[in-house]
Amino acid sequence: MSDDLWGFLVEVPSEGYMIESLYCTTSECSYYTGNIDPNNIWEFNLMSLDGKVVKKVGVDIVDFFEPRVRFNIDENGKKINLDIAPENCKVTEDGFLCINKNKQDYKLKFLIKKI
Repeated sequence: MSDDLWGFLVEVPSEGYMIESLYCTTSECSYYTGNIDPNNIWEFNLMSLDGKVVKKVGVDIVDFFEPRVRFNIDENGKKINLDIAPENCKVTEDGFLCINKNKQDYKLKFLIKKI
């Protein structure tokens, strides 16, 4: 799966990426969308369905060799850090990079597509 993560992010499309996200806690699920600027793929915003920016996301490379990245999510001052490993990533048949991260108290899914 490491080829999926690096292969997808290495060739940045000129129009950037479109992102859809689902974040579920034990009590509810929320859906978000956003765009990733090709000039800065390391920071992006996620918007709620009403168009308000609700999450700011920064991405750091944790390990080049595995590879492993960390999503640093800021939701109204609340910081969430998620390590994403190769086993959390897969490119789907329709060309999305699918990132799934499940923990005891939440489930996070990102679908990222090149525009």
